[in-house]
Amino acid sequence: MLCIQETKFGRVDDYIVSFLWGNNLCGYSFQLSVGVLGGMFTVWDNVEVEVRSTMSFENSSVIKGRFLRSEKRFGILNVYAP
Repeated sequence: MLCIQETKFGRVDDYIVSFLWGNNLCGYSFQLSVGVLGGMFTVWDNVEVEVRSTMSFENSSVIKGRFLRSEKRFGILNVYAP
């Protein structure tokens, strides 16, 4: 999993995600930047991780799921607050 803040992305699509991650076997969640501020991006490997839910808020996102090999559950909080 990879969490990036302050992305400044005006758009995100499958091509951009595959380019950044290195292949298309991934899932992702994002919040676009507002003007020149902010933006968050979270990407994960679908071979290793099963994401069960994603939630987006004004300055954060939450991803819940489990690691497929170990069956361990996780919660990831990606935060960006100016």
